Amino acid sequence: MNKKITLLTILVIFIIGVVGCSEEKQIKSSDIEYTLEFNDNRYMSFYISNNSNQEIKLEYPTTHTFDFRLIKDGEVVWDSFKDDTTVAKENWQTTFIVPANGKREQMIWYANIDKDLFGVYEYEFYSTSDYLKDVPHLTGKLEFLNDIYEVDRVKLIK
Repeated sequence: MNKKITLLTILVIFIIGVVGCSEEKQIKSSDIEYTLEFNDNRYMSFYISNNSNQEIKLEYPTTHTFDFRLIKDGEVVWDSFKDDTTVAKENWQTTFIVPANGKREQMIWYANIDKDLFGVYEYEFYSTSDYLKDVPHLTGKLEFLNDIYEVDRVKLIK
């Protein structure tokens, strides 16, 4: 009887160990941050920063890896996936690795938005990865200083 209990106990400990090792630790959404930078007055760069101590592997079923939207008076007036003709719209799997310990990965940069914009617009940026669904979206305001998009004519309003 004692041999059976001992054997059963060892089996349960082994199963728990195997299951525990196979599960990937979920990163807290507070460890992930999106940022926007203007580089060389030529383009906007969106980044994902990972402040955890574990790298993140983001897998997407298609090339639709992020959304960047411009909003005026509550209406989306420009959507990167729908309106940007340079965005690849393919059904192949895409993967990003976001390094750990505060390092960041550049998600996308923009040198051109093929829509004439003038005035102040709200913006929203986020990864479409299910893994990051709970991370707050990056939001803010951009001011377009003339009606022809050029990054050196765009100001970030904080």
